[in-house]
Amino acid sequence: MARNDPLLGPVFERRVLDRHRHLSTMRDFWSSAVCRAGRYAGRPLEVHRRIQEIQAEHFPRWLSLWQQTVDEVVGSDMKRPLNELASRMAAAIPVRLSLTPDKTAVS
Repeated sequence: MARNDPLLGPVFERRVLDRHRHLSTMRDFWSSAVCRAGRYAGRPLEVHRRIQEIQAEHFPRWLSLWQQTVDEVVGSDMKRPLNELASRMAAAIPVRLSLTPDKTAVS
């Protein structure tokens, strides 16, 4: 979904060169973050800090797409923890990256 999104897609196209590897990393991250699977040992905040294109406006859109995808794909009691963590991340990451909303952006 994010790759096809007009706001998020261009960032993904420039930064995610190997889609399958990225999805594998995302599975490892989320299984570790929510289920404590221990499959991810990276530093996601630092990874996102290096992406100069990221703007505060990206996070609400990402969260919306995330929640839609979780609702469509996840058929278990994992929906709530996945969405709760994603909500916390969408609020915290822009702050931790010192991003401020673009007051000139058109919604």
